[in-house]
Amino acid sequence: MTGSPPRDRGVSRPILFFLAGPLVAVSCADGQPPRNLVLLSVDSLRADHVSALGRTNELRPDDLTTPAFDRLAAGGALFENAFSSSSWTLPAHASLMTGLPDELHGVHDNFQRLAPELDTMAELFSRRGYRTAGFFSGPNVHPVYGFGQGFDSYVDLSHVEVDPARLENHQPGDLRDVHLASHQAITSPALLRHASEFLEEAAAGDAPFFLFVHWWDPHYDYLAPPEYVARFVDPSYAGPVRGLHSAERVLRMQPEDLRHLRRLYDAEIRYTDDHIGELLDQLDSAGLADSTLVVWTADHGEEFHEHGRWGHQRTLFDDVVRVPLLMAGPGVPAGVRVGGIARLYDVLPTVAELLDLPLPGYVLGLSLAPLWRDPEHAGYPAVLRLAVPRQGYPVDLAAVRFGHAKVLEDRSNQRTVLYDLERDPGEQHPIPAAQLGIDHRSVLARAQAELEALERHKLRLPGRAQSAELPAELARQLGAAGYLGVDDDGAGED
Repeated sequence: MTGSPPRDRGVSRPILFFLAGPLVAVSCADGQPPRNLVLLSVDSLRADHVSALGRTNELRPDDLTTPAFDRLAAGGALFENAFSSSSWTLPAHASLMTGLPDELHGVHDNFQRLAPELDTMAELFSRRGYRTAGFFSGPNVHPVYGFGQGFDSYVDLSHVEVDPARLENHQPGDLRDVHLASHQAITSPALLRHASEFLEEAAAGDAPFFLFVHWWDPHYDYLAPPEYVARFVDPSYAGPVRGLHSAERVLRMQPEDLRHLRRLYDAEIRYTDDHIGELLDQLDSAGLADSTLVVWTADHGEEFHEHGRWGHQRTLFDDVVRVPLLMAGPGVPAGVRVGGIARLYDVLPTVAELLDLPLPGYVLGLSLAPLWRDPEHAGYPAVLRLAVPRQGYPVDLAAVRFGHAKVLEDRSNQRTVLYDLERDPGEQHPIPAAQLGIDHRSVLARAQAELEALERHKLRLPGRAQSAELPAELARQLGAAGYLGVDDDGAGED
């Protein structure tokens, strides 16, 4: 590993349906199945900022952005076209943990939680006698949303202290100081320490384990330690950008400003990747690597003014919904790059197949194993959803991504467009539905059929999303992170 972490600074095939009903066994892959699972989710990690997916350090090409990710991918299967279910943390993790797209699990807002009747990944492992532990560092994966179900321990490492009175009747911009403090928090050292302690205990025991770690630091603001910044950022830059989202999101950035911003982001990614590398090294040194399946992914990406803004949680462009995804360990071939479309809600069915776990019959995701077995497999249509009820600027979007096309429905104004991603990979030229030619009309019909199928499948679910009452501590954290404001950072509109 190049460098070491500093000392702790603080803590195109149609969707197929499983029949609804009781738990059913899923056959395991050929050979000896893995015994354990480590699931790593890196917040805001955009796919094209991963070295293995094309990102380079312009200043020092040999100093990679994600060397730990790349090494792990070289020993497993790397999905080059993986997609989240949405463009922000809460619904994306709900999909990851339930095997359901957003339209089915129904968690679209900070005041909703998973239906208790839905089984989470941790619950499936717990029922099979696994030790289960989760460590998270962002408020949107708090147990109040149902993510703690099935975990023996589920530890919050994302605390930012805020006076509760300040969260009452606040106006846009009133919480910028606590918002900044939240985004400046450095959590990777604490996550590494707690996850390492769990691995030490697991290595000494007899029970198999499931370890989930949610890494927050690549989420803005971009404030990596100086020694990391020096490796990615041009010291001659003299512009206004410092990586502070709340203060700089409204700047009219020039190309050199955007280049600087993305390099600051790279430094934060590398800082996190080094900590994850340390955790993977410990997995190996503890003698657990050969019996452990490792899944590494992200919840969403980030826009850097490709469509007029810096951030996420406002659109469904590939910049914010295409995510890195790799799987490595027993049952997964080494050194395979998978081109077919994979979805975040396919992770649970794939894990269930590889570890021979019972899978709920209502799960809509599919195993990704066929994609690495067949290089010509096109993957599965990715259904995307974003429903954010913000004051003055509600967002209600649905999309289907498959092949070289994306069909996007803006349900707030009843407008449907198509993006031809072969001719328009940057999604700059939407084609209105009324102007589609014959060759594109079949694509539109297919997307509409996928969305209609979801509506029918809702009848098979054992429960619906419920209202969530936020405890005071979580309200403080969400207020500090900006998720209780009128935009994704609580500071008003761009």
